Amino acid sequence: MRWARPKMDRPEDIETNPVNQKVYIVLTNNTNRAVDDNPGVDEANPRPENKYGHIIELTEDGDDHAATVFTWEIFLLCGDPEDETTYFAGFDKAR
Repeated sequence: MRWARPKMDRPEDIETNPVNQKVYIVLTNNTNRAVDDNPGVDEANPRPENKYGHIIELTEDGDDHAATVFTWEIFLLCGDPEDETTYFAGFDKAR
């Protein structure tokens, strides 16, 4: 059987913030993104050869966990703060 190459980086964990009701998906370790014939970058997976991972933040419509509609954004692009591709949700990378 041939396995399809996933379009999403490997999910490590999914957690809900009890204060703001947002859902966080932790994605990690896809060093093969955009390598050879593997899927390339896209909005949800913005970095090729993503060895550090990233976190996507979901906001469900009306902050209702039963909602079937949500918006999302990249919350963190993990990695070396000196690397211009890292993104810490607007926080200072020097800390």
